[in-house]
Amino acid sequence: MKQEEEIMKAKIVEAEKSKTYIQFFNPYSKVLMDNTPPDVLSELGIRAFTGSRDVPKDDKKASGLL
Repeated sequence: MKQEEEIMKAKIVEAEKSKTYIQFFNPYSKVLMDNTPPDVLSELGIRAFTGSRDVPKDDKKASGLL
C-alpha cells in the first residue's frame, strides 16, 4: 500500500511538471480594462458568460441571469 502511494505521488509530480499553462489575457488587456467603463465590462462579461446578445440593460436583471 505504501509503495502504491509513492508511485501515485511520483506520477502526480511528473504530470504537474508537464502542464502547459494558457495565457488567456494578452499584455494589453489591462490597459483596455483600465480605460473601459465598468458597465461596458459588466455587459461584455455577462454576454460572454451567457453566450447571448440579448442581455437586459438593467444591471440587476443582468446579474440575475447569473
